[in-house]
Amino acid sequence: MSQLSKLRLSVGRTVLTKRAKEGKRAQKGQQTSNEQEEKEVQRMDLLINGHVKGQNGVLDHYSQFKDFAKTKRDRLEEARQFQYFKRDADELEIWILEKLQTAAEESFRDPTNLQAKIQKHDAFVAEVPEVQAHSNAITKLDKTGNDMIQHDHYEKETIRKRLDRLHELWDRLFAMLENKGIKLQQTLKLLQFVRKCDEMLYWIKNKIQFVSTDDLDADLEHVEVMQRKFDEFLKELKSHESRVLDINHEANALIDEGYPEQQQIHGKRDEVNEAWHKLGTLTSTRGEALFGAKQIQRFYRDIDETLVWMGKKELTLATDDFGRDLNNVQALQRKHEDTERDLAALESKMDELGTETNRLCQLYPEKSEDIAAKVDEARGRWEALKLSAEQRKRGLDRSYNRHRFMADYRELVEWTKGIQALIQSSELAKDVAGAEALLEQHQEHKGEIEARTDSFKQTAETGQRLLDEDIEEADEIRQCLQNLAMEQTSLNNLWEERRILYEQCMDLQLFYRDTEQAESWMTKQELLARRRHLMDPMAQRRE
Repeated sequence: MSQLSKLRLSVGRTVLTKRAKEGKRAQKGQQTSNEQEEKEVQRMDLLINGHVKGQNGVLDHYSQFKDFAKTKRDRLEEARQFQYFKRDADELEIWILEKLQTAAEESFRDPTNLQAKIQKHDAFVAEVPEVQAHSNAITKLDKTGNDMIQHDHYEKETIRKRLDRLHELWDRLFAMLENKGIKLQQTLKLLQFVRKCDEMLYWIKNKIQFVSTDDLDADLEHVEVMQRKFDEFLKELKSHESRVLDINHEANALIDEGYPEQQQIHGKRDEVNEAWHKLGTLTSTRGEALFGAKQIQRFYRDIDETLVWMGKKELTLATDDFGRDLNNVQALQRKHEDTERDLAALESKMDELGTETNRLCQLYPEKSEDIAAKVDEARGRWEALKLSAEQRKRGLDRSYNRHRFMADYRELVEWTKGIQALIQSSELAKDVAGAEALLEQHQEHKGEIEARTDSFKQTAETGQRLLDEDIEEADEIRQCLQNLAMEQTSLNNLWEERRILYEQCMDLQLFYRDTEQAESWMTKQELLARRRHLMDPMAQRRE
């Protein structure tokens, strides 16, 4: 093989080897450079085949070829670097554009699954530093591109523009990610704010229903239960006041931060404030209503208790038992006196209820009719109770007078019979002293009889009053009065008869005494005369 053939093969192999190597590394954008290389090889073939004459010419051309090959290699290296740069830039730009498209989605406008969207965004944001940390794509592109520009790469303007665009896209991506993150957080804050407002409005709505209920017409126990619930509600209301303040502070903060949904924020804040104000107004009204209802129900309970007490007294006064005897009647009268003292205390209570009625009717005119009806019932029962008490008192007085009369009557009759028996039991005296004692004793009986005169008189007057009252036992009383008068007359007559008898007995005993005295004197005188006669001798001689 001639030297020219070897040279041709060597050059061809070198070019093909470089082409093979470059073909493996180069991309589709290197087709133009390959065509130029083909033309250069053809030119070298022509040169080797005889167009260039002489060995020196071949060597010169070979030297030129080496220079050209070196230049070509450098250009190919630049092309290779550019193609790598372009490939990496394209990949990075495609990735950035994809992320830009994702970042450009305004998912924050739809609050559905917002928390999941924020988590997805956070994961997406975390992906960018990861790519930057592991591949350092844009840093490597900056270094590669700047090196090519500094070495006066033939595509330096394209490289510079490409780097500028990549940096612009990169900055835009981070700006959009940051803006989207801000928007998502703003939407989250707004959503949380709206949720707080809605929760507060729901709570207020329920409490408005609670304080708006009209269930205060029950009894006092129910009102007291409602008062305890209301007191618990007031504590709860106090604790929720801070929530309303927080909502207002948060609304102001969102507005100051420039949230675009300021109208919605204003609307929610105002809605909460209006509902809160309404709840406060209704709460004050509810508190006043409970206070009034408690006063009225306590007033009603006082009246009910008074009516119950009246009912017990009515049962006590409604009895027909006016006593079976004097002691029993006196016991009933003492019991009735206790009842009258209770009624006196109740009268003070009724006066208090009257004063309270006027006060409550002035404070709560809408309840004045109910209050007046309740009080009228109590007053009606009170008047009836007083009348029953008065009738009971009169009945007991009549019963007492009747039993007193009957007791006095029986006592006087018994005493009359006793004194009569006593007067009649005395035997006539046998001497003057006995007659005097008998008269003295009989006069004592007269004193006893005279001492009983007032009793007879009072008993008769009592009986007459009973007759005047036309009691059921009038016939019995009348008969007793007649008997009593007869007993008194009989006693007086008996005493007078015995007086005459005792005086006659006295006269007789005086006569007997005087006679005995005369006989005794005469006997003494006779004895004395005999003694004198015996002692006088002259007399004896005369005899």
